[in-house]
Amino acid sequence: MEKSIADQLGVKGESEDLCLTWTASVKRVEEASLKIDCHISGSNSSRVYKLSNARTVHNLALPKQSLNYGDLLQRYPHLQGLPIESYVNITPRVLIGIDNAHLAVPLKTREGNMGDPVATKTRLGCSVHGTATLGVKNDYNLYIRESAEDMATLHELVKHYFSVELLGISLQEAPDSRENQRALHLLQTTTKRVGTRYETGLLWRYDEFELPDSYAMAFRRLICFERRMKENPEIGRSVTKQMDEYRHKGYIHLATAEELNDADPRRIWYLPLGVALNPKKPGKIRIFCDAAATVDGISLNTMLIKGPDLLTSLSGVLSGFRERKVAICADIREMFHQILMKKEDRHAQRILWRNDSSMIHQVYLMDVATFGSTSSPCSAQYVKNINAREFANQFPHAADAIERKHYVDDYLDSVDSVADAIKRAEEVKYIHSRGGFEIHFWLSNSEEFRKRVGDTKPVTEKSLAVSSNPHGMERVLGMQWIPTEDVFTYTAASDPVPVWPTKREVLSTVMKIFDPLGLLSHLIVHGKVLIQDIWRSNTGWDDPVPEALTARWQKWTELLRKLYLVRIPRCYFPDKISPEIESIQLHVFVDASESAYACAAYFRAIVSGKIQRSLVAGKSKVAPLKSLTIPKLELQAAVIGARLLKSICSTHTLPIHQRFVWTDSRTVLSWIVSDQRIYRQFVSVRVGEILTLTSPAEWRWIASMQNVADEATKWGTGPNLEPDSRWFRGSSILYDSQNRWPKQPEVISGTIEERRVCVIQHMKTVKLISWDRFSRWTRLLRTVGYVLRYVDNLRLKRIALPINVKFLQQKE
Repeated sequence: MEKSIADQLGVKGESEDLCLTWTASVKRVEEASLKIDCHISGSNSSRVYKLSNARTVHNLALPKQSLNYGDLLQRYPHLQGLPIESYVNITPRVLIGIDNAHLAVPLKTREGNMGDPVATKTRLGCSVHGTATLGVKNDYNLYIRESAEDMATLHELVKHYFSVELLGISLQEAPDSRENQRALHLLQTTTKRVGTRYETGLLWRYDEFELPDSYAMAFRRLICFERRMKENPEIGRSVTKQMDEYRHKGYIHLATAEELNDADPRRIWYLPLGVALNPKKPGKIRIFCDAAATVDGISLNTMLIKGPDLLTSLSGVLSGFRERKVAICADIREMFHQILMKKEDRHAQRILWRNDSSMIHQVYLMDVATFGSTSSPCSAQYVKNINAREFANQFPHAADAIERKHYVDDYLDSVDSVADAIKRAEEVKYIHSRGGFEIHFWLSNSEEFRKRVGDTKPVTEKSLAVSSNPHGMERVLGMQWIPTEDVFTYTAASDPVPVWPTKREVLSTVMKIFDPLGLLSHLIVHGKVLIQDIWRSNTGWDDPVPEALTARWQKWTELLRKLYLVRIPRCYFPDKISPEIESIQLHVFVDASESAYACAAYFRAIVSGKIQRSLVAGKSKVAPLKSLTIPKLELQAAVIGARLLKSICSTHTLPIHQRFVWTDSRTVLSWIVSDQRIYRQFVSVRVGEILTLTSPAEWRWIASMQNVADEATKWGTGPNLEPDSRWFRGSSILYDSQNRWPKQPEVISGTIEERRVCVIQHMKTVKLISWDRFSRWTRLLRTVGYVLRYVDNLRLKRIALPINVKFLQQKE
C-alpha cells in the first residue's frame, strides 16, 4: 500500500528496503519500506480481515479507473441488482497479493454473453471485470484502465514516427544551443593526448554544483544486483568475469584511501551496475553503469550535457558504403572504454563491487568513459575525430573516412579495388591505434581482402540495424548485408504476425521494419496508411481492427512474408570502377495521391557506352489527417523530392553531372516557374524551399503511367517485391536515350489555383433618414432609393458629369 495510507492510519512497522521486479526485467528499489500489519473490510461490510506483512511504497502510480454502473445496466441486464456504486477517476492505492488470495476468491459470479463484463462477489464486495464499449467513440476498460500517461506516450511515439523530418530529408540545421556551445568548450579545454590515448572530462552542466550523497542508493542497488546474479548464475558468472577483465584492462581500479580522502565531496557520485541483455543475442551480457539512477530527483545524467550530435548521418554512411565496387566494414572494440577520464571526474564514477556477497564491498573508480553516461557518445566522437585530424596530412583519405564514414563505432566504406581496400584498412587501423582505439572484425565482399587483413571472424550477415538504446538493450530489426552475394536483403519480424490484430499490434509490426534509405518505401507506406485509417476509425489500442481494415492488413502482411525475395545490389554499379563511369545523372520522381505522397531517386550512368541504373533511395509520407487538395499533396511530394535530391548530392562523392526531378502535376510545375509571392502562404513557402534546393530547369513533366513514384502512392495490385520490378529497376524512360524522353508540354506560369486574392473594402455610414418615421417596409425602401440616387447625382454634378435625367423626369 502507499505509505500515505499507513501514515493516515498511524500504523508503524519495521523498515526494510524492498526490491520490486516487473515485466521486461524492470526493477526499482523502494527505500525504507515499512513491513506492517493492518485490517481491511469492504465498504458495505462489518467483517474485518487481517493483512499480514504488508509493505509500503511511496507511490504505486496506478492508472485511474472509472465505472458508470447506470450505463452498464442499460446494456448488460445481467448486472442488475448488485451492490455496486459508480466512481470516476479513482486511483487504487492498495494491491492485495496472493498471500491474501482468500480475500479475492469469487464466492458468486454473474456472466452474460461471450465478451460481456463479469461481476464477482468476494469477501470485500463486488467487482466488475472485462471491457465494454458504449457508443461509437467512448471506450471504457473496466476495473483496470490504461493510464492517460501511457496513452500520451503512445501518441507521442506515433507523432515522432510520422514526423516531417525523415532520414535523408534534412531541413536547415538550427544554430548551436548554449548547451552545445558549452559542451564544445569543455571538450576543447579538457581533452588532451596522454601517450597513445586521450583524456577528457565529463560535460558538466554547471561550473558550481553539489551532488547529493548517493552511497546508500548504490549500496541498495548492489544488494538487488547480487540477488539477481544469484537467481541467474549465468549472469553472475559473466558479470564477475567482465569485472575482472575491467581491472586487468585498466578500465577500473580499487580506490586508495588517499584518493578517497582527497576527493571533492561536492562531486562524488556512485554508479550502480546493471546488465543489458539482447534478445537477439542470447549469450551476450553487457555491463553498463546506470547514470540515470536518482537521489532526491538528481542523477548523474541530469547534471551532464548530452552535447552536440557529432555523428555522421546514417543515410550518409550507407550512401558511401554503396558507391564503389569493394566494400569494407569493421567496428571499434569497446570504444567508450578507450577514452580516459580526467582524475577529478573519476570520483563521479565510483562503483561499489565485491566478487562474493559475503565479502565487504569495496569502492572502485571508473577510469574511462562509461556506457550509460549521457555525455559519453559525444566525447567518444570528438576524440575519434581530433585523433583522425592529426593524421590528415599523412593519410588524407583514411582520416576523412574515419570522420565521415563511421556511425558510432561501426566503420563502413567502399573503394574501387582490393589493393585500395587493403591500403585503406591498414591506414585506418594505424590512425585508430594512435588514439588508443582497436578496430577489428573486418568484413568485405572480397575474399582476398579478408585473407590479407587477417580478420578471423567468420563471414556472416552483417546487421546494419541501429539500436534505439545506448546500452544495446533494444535493436530495430531490418536491413542486412550478405557479403558473399554483395546484396542488401530484408527479413520480416521474427514474431508471428497476428491475423486479427489490434491497433497496437499493427503499429508495432510496421515500426519494426528498419529501412533507413527508404528502399522499401513503396511497401512500408501502405502500412502507414493502414495505421492512419485505423486511427480514423477511433479504434482503441487493444481493440480488434475493424473487419474492412483487417482484410487490407492481411493482404499487406502477406507481402511481408515475401521480403526474402528482395535483393538490392549493395553497389550502384557493381561491375565497374568509378573512373570507368562516363557520366552520372540523378533522377528523382515525385507523386501523390489522396492517401500518401512519395519520391524515389535513381542513378542513371553511362558506362562503356551503355546505360546502367540503380535505386538510390526512396521516401514516403502519409497524407495528413486534415485533407488537402491533390495539387497541394503533389507540392508536398515535390518538397521531399527536392530535399532528397539535396541529401543525395551532399552524401555522395561520385560526381553527379546532371539532376532531374520528374512530376506528373502541371500545376506544381506552373507554381515552380511562377513568382511564388503571388500565391497563398502554403504554396509560396514550399515553392520558395524548392527553388532554394533546385532550379526550375531541373524540373520535368512525366506521364503518370511512367512515374515510378506512383508505386508508393497507389495500392493497385500491391507492391511488387521482385528484384526486376519497376520500383527497383527504375522508370522506363531511364532506359532510353535523352532525345526519346517525354516531350515537355507548355507550362503556363501564374496558374490561378491557390493564387493570393487581394480585396479592399471601404465602408462609410451616414444617417440621412430617421427609420422611426416609417410604418411600412416598402415605403422605407423607396425613400432610401430616392435619397441614394439624389446623393449620387450630386456627386456627378460636382465632377461635371451628366446627372441621371431619368430620375429627374420621375421626380417631375
